[in-house]
Amino acid sequence: MRHAGEDEIQRVPDVGPVVAKNVAAYFRDPGNAAVVDRLLANGITWPAPAPVSSDAKLAGKTFVLTGTLQALTREAAEEAIVQLGGKVAGSVVEENALRGGGNGRGFQTQKSPTIGHHGARRGGVHEIA
Repeated sequence: MRHAGEDEIQRVPDVGPVVAKNVAAYFRDPGNAAVVDRLLANGITWPAPAPVSSDAKLAGKTFVLTGTLQALTREAAEEAIVQLGGKVAGSVVEENALRGGGNGRGFQTQKSPTIGHHGARRGGVHEIA
């Protein structure tokens, strides 16, 4: 990552040109590189993400959670989706598979049907799983 160019960084899922440009610039800065070197020298590591089976129930699907969720915290719902192989996004785009909404749903809910999304209401994540 430290030596990757913007194009290579942009190949990471959900990373667009703005984030790629800023990440590349961060690592080009000598001061930032020195901080990373010190962290690594002191044993800081990041665990590898758990592999997700391609036959996982939600593999390849992206979800958007909107509103106040009743049965789960937002973090618990996100974790449940990821454990089943799905991804959680922050906004509705055509590639999202499903939008799960609680009370207080707003613009995302209004936008979803116009781009062909299905919505899950109460117990949405539980219903999916």
